[in-house]
Amino acid sequence: MMARAAKILLSKAGWRGLFVLLGGAILLIAAAAAPFLWQASLASDIADKQRFLTLLEARAGSKPQFKDALNHRTVDTVFITGATSGLATAELQRLLVDTAEKSGMVIERTRPLPTENGEGVVSLRMEVNTSGSIEALRGYLHALETGAPLIFVDQVHIVTAQGAPEGEASEHLSVRLEVEGFAWRGKA
Repeated sequence: MMARAAKILLSKAGWRGLFVLLGGAILLIAAAAAPFLWQASLASDIADKQRFLTLLEARAGSKPQFKDALNHRTVDTVFITGATSGLATAELQRLLVDTAEKSGMVIERTRPLPTENGEGVVSLRMEVNTSGSIEALRGYLHALETGAPLIFVDQVHIVTAQGAPEGEASEHLSVRLEVEGFAWRGKA
């Protein structure tokens, strides 16, 4: 004879109680696992933010006047202001033009480049075509890199102006810069 499988005989209330206990156990397991799953989902975002902060701290730390730039009391002086990213880009453009005029450079054209939105921070980039003497260019680059808010010159292309006599260096330079600044997403 074959052994008969034993059947569990429970009343309707017993089955209901068993399902309630199983449901409660599943909820407890889910509640215990939720923080670990949440932390795992945020790990890549946290790593990206730490890399960005490290980059920003390194760039700010390379300038003596910004050693304390990421202090919570002075952080507003580091970032470009603007209610939207478009207004912040316009403010970056205004800063670039004003600094050029003070340095003796002539702005020929500015062109906003695509922005990069990070969590809480917007990276504003702009191409600037300008011209002037080597002394004016030196003053312009120095003012950009050492002024507030933080503006970084990522690329510089310099071409001497046409029309100089053969064998002589031209005093007039045509310069194309790619610059980058940052704005708070809440403020930009």
